[in-house]
Amino acid sequence: MSNGSPDSEREVAAHRRLRLWAVVVVVCVLTVFVATLAGQTLVSRARIAQARHAQPVVAAPALPALHVISVAHPEAGALLIAYDPSTSYLVTLASKSEPFCPPVGPCQTVQADAFALLDGASGELAALTPLVGVASAAADATLLLDDPVRRHAYAIAPNMVTIFSSANGAYVGRYALAPGSPWSGATLDPATGRMFLVGGGRVLALDAASGAVVTSAALPVTPGAAAPDGPVYNPARNLLYIMMRPNGAGDAPQLLALDAGTLQQVGSLTLPLGARLGPLDAGTGALDIFGGDSRGWQLDAPLATTPPLARAPALDSALAVAENPGLRHIYVAGFTQTLLLDARSG
Repeated sequence: MSNGSPDSEREVAAHRRLRLWAVVVVVCVLTVFVATLAGQTLVSRARIAQARHAQPVVAAPALPALHVISVAHPEAGALLIAYDPSTSYLVTLASKSEPFCPPVGPCQTVQADAFALLDGASGELAALTPLVGVASAAADATLLLDDPVRRHAYAIAPNMVTIFSSANGAYVGRYALAPGSPWSGATLDPATGRMFLVGGGRVLALDAASGAVVTSAALPVTPGAAAPDGPVYNPARNLLYIMMRPNGAGDAPQLLALDAGTLQQVGSLTLPLGARLGPLDAGTGALDIFGGDSRGWQLDAPLATTPPLARAPALDSALAVAENPGLRHIYVAGFTQTLLLDARSG
């Protein structure tokens, strides 16, 4: 018969109670874990079933798909492009090299090495002029304008304008610009042959054929602000629209209206935050404005009119807007679709 001490018996009993307590705690934890997992599974299944039977909040727009008419494979990829309605050619500055964009850092800069004409209906290459010799300055061009009246294309580099024929692609001539002018925008008045350039804190009007400067004016550029948007020429009112971007992200841009003959400011208008200038409707003279608060607007009145802006819901959430003056079509590119609109009826 074994006789244990009272202390050892109490120690054994304490160990038994401790083991029992540990088992109870483990069982409780497992019970809570299993219950939580089962609850999450039931909730997830209920949400999936609800989502399957729920009606969509916004129905897909009942719009016909845009048909691909042709795919162009020119000998050189187009870097800058414009359309000449008089010849039905796409005038392009092209390069055989493609830009390479690494995962981190800026994309590799690619220069144009040819001026190319593409058939506007089929995309086939109609003419190719290498940018060598007297035409080599066009390799540095950052802007390209088309003149359907004179059938000229103007490749605008910081210090030089090179002219090509939009009928056969041949080199026509060139002229120098003021050195050190980073031109951010350009437009043309085909009726008078006057070119308007914006850059370096000023706007310049010159004869597009000879390069002779007609007049120039300083712009109210805010230090540190992005380059102005525009210019957009309104032939009906002989006005030049330029949007001055603010320096601060929370500041509103200012739309300036300049007399195209004198480049004197005749009006200004505060635009919604984030606004961008679209094309001008050649038939109505209305200026498309998009991107501000993800809403679209049109300026179809003098800036002195109150209110001068009219809502254009078709331009809501637009990322880019373009127009075909010949067909009177407007192209509105958004995140998920591209709309083709009739400029006369919307």
